[in-house]
Amino acid sequence: MAENKIKAVLFDLDMTLLDLFTPKDEAIKAALTAMFDAGLDLDKEEAFSKLKQEYNKDFEGPLVISNFLNGVKQYHPKILAAAINSYRTTKAGLLKPYPEVIDTLTKLKATGLKLAIVTDAPILKAYRRLDSVGVTEFFDAVVTVTDTGKKKPSPEPFTEALKRLNLTKEEAIHVGDWPERDIKGANEFGMISVHAKYGDIFSDSSYKGKADFEIDSFNQLLGVIHTINQKT
Repeated sequence: MAENKIKAVLFDLDMTLLDLFTPKDEAIKAALTAMFDAGLDLDKEEAFSKLKQEYNKDFEGPLVISNFLNGVKQYHPKILAAAINSYRTTKAGLLKPYPEVIDTLTKLKATGLKLAIVTDAPILKAYRRLDSVGVTEFFDAVVTVTDTGKKKPSPEPFTEALKRLNLTKEEAIHVGDWPERDIKGANEFGMISVHAKYGDIFSDSSYKGKADFEIDSFNQLLGVIHTINQKT
């Protein structure tokens, strides 16, 4: 029997394994409620729009809320503290994997595949998210922007992950939701790319390259790997 070509799967984290934005919206609403209770004086729709804009600038944390409060000229430590606590508590309670993620990861590990995370998130934030949904132990390597100083589509994160797994790019595939980072990065690196369409909130991406495979749900990944291995 021929040996399977694919020996590892690299995964993006946010919007590929975890639905980050549904709990994020709810957490923003909770933070605003806490701010209003603490004394924020602003139209509610305007407040949500402005705070959401801050969170859409590709970062999060206390600085986002601080920037928002400074922007509307209502900064106060009391309001900031209430917002941070409410945001973190709400988001932590709602964060969860996409359907079929745990079942599919279990099946992938059972076949002997190595699994790795390649994320643009900072290392502590990545591990907190993995731990909060109980999937840390599935992964043989976790590569973050903290490790390489580079974000996808740079080749460095992929190179580091494969180095830790002791495999070549021909022996792995990368699964991610963001065309400009995940698909472009894997394609230019020379690794098989799988577009997680279910998590793609950047459908108007300027990157026009195509993924080698597309999946509409996480468990379809099993069929993709089977198809690739059948071709070897």
